[in-house]
Amino acid sequence: MVLILGSGLAYLIIDVVYSLKGVISYIYLGDAALQILFMGIWVFWLIKIRFRLRFKHY
Repeated sequence: MVLILGSGLAYLIIDVVYSLKGVISYIYLGDAALQILFMGIWVFWLIKIRFRLRFKHY
């Protein structure tokens, strides 16, 4: 899960650098921000599911 968030954060940082240099459009920066948001939601969901399965009583 740390790898997922780390790669999303690295993608966002790369897009920020290239946007500031004028190499790519700011649309890609918005896309990277949305991607890191969705990755965060997905990781939160995975943690929640793992926690539920750990304490599930049959």
